[in-house]
Amino acid sequence: MFSIFVPEGEPWYSNKRRVLDTNRGLTLQFMASTGRDPGKAFVLTHGSIRIPFHTAEQSGLTDELTGGPFFVSEIVSFGTSIYLKGDRDVPNRRFGTDEEARQWRRIAAEAVLIFGLDYNGLDLAPEYARVLLNGELLTRRDFGYAQ
Repeated sequence: MFSIFVPEGEPWYSNKRRVLDTNRGLTLQFMASTGRDPGKAFVLTHGSIRIPFHTAEQSGLTDELTGGPFFVSEIVSFGTSIYLKGDRDVPNRRFGTDEEARQWRRIAAEAVLIFGLDYNGLDLAPEYARVLLNGELLTRRDFGYAQ
């Protein structure tokens, strides 16, 4: 399960923060905002594997059933991100099969939910942060998080 990691002695807003799953050896790091369109560029890391991707976000949405507010992140580019070229120079990642890419994308979606708006996903109401993956809106509960 993912959690938020802030190195000891670092402030809560440190650029060394990570979304971390020590059991699976996974980290997610926010790298950049994506400009005028709301979204974020991330790197998902597992050992020497680095997967760049970026999201688009839509906020101010209202749940039809509960009337509660929520926002949605959608992974719009996976394995590459124009926002991570140049000074950030994160190389593109090719996948051996579509199934491998699908599995990594699902892991990335889970990590983005825990990231939330700014490393605060676990502090948000369970239904507030959502990820659109393969046409389905997912929340932390879809990945086994109780809260």
